[in-house]
Amino acid sequence: MSLASSLDLFSLIEGSLASVSKASSTQASATGVSAASLSLLDQQYEDAVQNLRGLLGRLRAQQKQRMSKSAAQLDPTSPNYRILGSEGVDPYAERPLSVENKQEAQRLQLNCAQVVARLALATHSRLLLQGLKTERLYKHLVVGLSGGPDSTLVLVLAAVMQHLFGYQVTAVHCIHGLDPDDAIWLEHNQKLCTLLDVELKTPQLNIVYGEGRSPEEVSRAERYRALLQELSESSCLVLGHQADDQIENFLLALKRGAGPNGLAGMSMVTCDQRGTLLRPLLALHKSEIEQILTELNVPFVYDLSNSYLKFERNFMRLKIMPALHERFAGIDKAILRSQQLCSYEHDLAERYAADKMQACVVSSGVIGVDGECLDFSLLDLSDKAIVILVLRAWFYRVLGLYLELNQLENCYELMLKPHDKNGEVLLSPSTFVATTFLHYLCLYRPFSAESEQALSKVKAKAAQGRLVPLPLHHVELCSQEKPRAPEEPQQLAQGQHLAGRVLSTWHLGEVEYSLLQLLQKPTVLSEKSTVSSSSDALYKEERRGEGPQREIRVEVGSDESAFSILEGSYFSVGRETSALYLDFAYAQSFKMHPKLRQHSREIKKLMIENKVVPWIRPWLPLVCDEQGKVLACAGLWAQREDVPLHLNKKVVTESGFVGFSGGTVPALVSGRAQYLDEMQTKPQGNWFQEDQGQQTGQGQDQILLALAVRRCSRIANKGND
Repeated sequence: MSLASSLDLFSLIEGSLASVSKASSTQASATGVSAASLSLLDQQYEDAVQNLRGLLGRLRAQQKQRMSKSAAQLDPTSPNYRILGSEGVDPYAERPLSVENKQEAQRLQLNCAQVVARLALATHSRLLLQGLKTERLYKHLVVGLSGGPDSTLVLVLAAVMQHLFGYQVTAVHCIHGLDPDDAIWLEHNQKLCTLLDVELKTPQLNIVYGEGRSPEEVSRAERYRALLQELSESSCLVLGHQADDQIENFLLALKRGAGPNGLAGMSMVTCDQRGTLLRPLLALHKSEIEQILTELNVPFVYDLSNSYLKFERNFMRLKIMPALHERFAGIDKAILRSQQLCSYEHDLAERYAADKMQACVVSSGVIGVDGECLDFSLLDLSDKAIVILVLRAWFYRVLGLYLELNQLENCYELMLKPHDKNGEVLLSPSTFVATTFLHYLCLYRPFSAESEQALSKVKAKAAQGRLVPLPLHHVELCSQEKPRAPEEPQQLAQGQHLAGRVLSTWHLGEVEYSLLQLLQKPTVLSEKSTVSSSSDALYKEERRGEGPQREIRVEVGSDESAFSILEGSYFSVGRETSALYLDFAYAQSFKMHPKLRQHSREIKKLMIENKVVPWIRPWLPLVCDEQGKVLACAGLWAQREDVPLHLNKKVVTESGFVGFSGGTVPALVSGRAQYLDEMQTKPQGNWFQEDQGQQTGQGQDQILLALAVRRCSRIANKGND
């Protein structure tokens, strides 16, 4: 097969539009597009496909009367030859027809051109309508081109839309480097794109498989990555999936035990985090696509790997489907109909579950959770079907993947257990773990073994009184900047920010600890509170009840980076203080009296009260001074100043600092992390010391501090343990 000129093809297709009413062809415009007009164009396209199928059926029946059905008549040297995988399959039902009657040949060619033309009109209208929904104007079509019949017809369709409607078209042919015929396919696609006047890009893929990943899986992932890299806001990825692919997907999904979503197959238009994906050939079968290309004189190639039975899809196509066709004449239509029904039912269930799920989503307030939680106290746990659907929708929302049924059922069982009987569910293939806390279903990433080992070492040293030092250095120590006194109390609402600066930081595995100076006094007043000159008295007025505190943000630096602390977690120290210390080896039964509570309570119960999840608690230290006086629990609450509390251990120090061997103390200099060598002596000079006469007014000898804790995406310097 050869294509003399792209103009011949476009002229043929444009000529076939003469049978389409002028009103119908003009409805595919930016101003006239609507669901009704798209429905009309889709119906015209479907009519053209049915006319083609009727003509092909009649021509095949005539051909069978003239030719023998023996499979031995297949010529292996024919360019149309391919391995069918079953001698019982009628070969002439698979191969493009060769029509000898000139009048019939012209009619067949016209019908094929009409299918392409009407598909181009319907696809253009569909993109315009989709653009109105997503507020985009699609101008660029990116075609995944292998050179086979499916991708070739998609390229022809895109070229026709370029000719008729002015789209920009880019064909992307990925070179896998796994097949000796790569050069042949590349040369074929280069000639095809030149004839169709289409830009061609040929990225070289890096296929590295192993460790449980097959070459097919890796190739598919790399191929999609290369294709999606070509997309922009105005681009649409056009793929050549067709009706036979849908049927094979259904059987493969059935083998996996998939639900309605997996059985529903592919949609004509998909908009997700990847972009906009368009599959215009889903109504056509492979044999029809090959016939259309043959009649339009468009060349295509066969991929020999499609005959390898070691691949599951090929086994379904070459062994299972022929047997089903032989036994059940209308099996294709039945499967496609079932797919459509599964799609409708899944869409309806998703809409219902989304409303239920949205009402249960908690985006903040639970400390130590990666992202949002699901409050299952708002669900009727006796209705398992609804709960499973809500879980499935929520996991897709936060993870971007649909979990297996057994994983969803394990999570459901967790929700039924008492709150003190928590378990975990590994959400493979992701790295997250699901667990329950109080009446919340939460996700978190387990800490690495390296981080856990670092924490164990710190705890062992803390048990001996060798605590972690945090020296009070300012980020601009070299400039001899004088510290600012805290400004007047500022009334804050949830989500507002305070000004502050970082005095020192320290890393423990994946966790970062930042000692902050607050340059404003947070008050976080309730509606009925009155301002008092004493911050502690103010808190007493404000907080009569118990419960979780509200979150405030501390902005530091010119880049306005922010740290999260709870409203009652700041504390004050004298300006002569040179360092504070972190204790990771305290008992959960240790009692503290937070400044926002009327009574003392065990730390474990305070953690629950403030919704701190269990897996983050070992990483939250107590903050104390050199005498072992407890000042706060990291970023959560501060000890009341009128209720002094000391550690029940002796703090070991050397030369004014805690004797913490084997580690380094990080400081921030000009916004960059810098790790100081082992600090065994007190640094020269104290930036808190002011000239005589500078201390004026009540409280000028005190500064407000808070310890912010946050998890990093990487493991910091190993020397920090």
